[in-house]
Amino acid sequence: MQRGYINTEGGKIKQNVLLRTANLSHITDGGINALKNKYKVSDIIDLRYDRELNAHTTDKDIEGVNHRSVPMSATKDTAGQAFSQHPELFEKMQELQKNAGKPGGSLKLSIFQAEVSVINVQKHIEYFESDEAVGYYRDVFNIILNKPEDADLRYNIIYTAAVYPEVMETNIDDLTKQYGSVKNFLREKVGLTDDDFTKLRKLYLED
Repeated sequence: MQRGYINTEGGKIKQNVLLRTANLSHITDGGINALKNKYKVSDIIDLRYDRELNAHTTDKDIEGVNHRSVPMSATKDTAGQAFSQHPELFEKMQELQKNAGKPGGSLKLSIFQAEVSVINVQKHIEYFESDEAVGYYRDVFNIILNKPEDADLRYNIIYTAAVYPEVMETNIDDLTKQYGSVKNFLREKVGLTDDDFTKLRKLYLED
């Protein structure tokens, strides 16, 4: 993320501390070199669920970088329910996944996913608040909280297949209604402590 994003308390995110990438299955040697030497990547957090991964979309292994699978998306059961009644849609998605690394391929896949019930807003909300999802949240925060605080801070890449504003906005509204704020949700449901929030600010926000 670029420097300039401001939180509700006026803090700015440090430049390049958290990065978001596209599909890494077709990354070039030059791209790998940049991730390792320019950005000093230590962890790749892959947020895709099982159905999004196949021989054409699975990320390349990068020596010295930890690849962590944290499927923070609709469960494979949700996807299965959507496609079980429409096998032709599943076949189409597989074809789009094969071409996701080509120019325009990722956009076509995202548009397709937006047209089917895999990204149904209510299903996502149910998932985001499920015990399964909360376990994945903890996994992600355990990774990003346990980074060194000295000058050799190594960065994370956080990957997700697509982000839909209507899903995020509805989810944030729902969490705010139930818990008062997203922070309260992280505190009460996920189990983050005041010390965790302090450490997150120190690690990822400018002084």
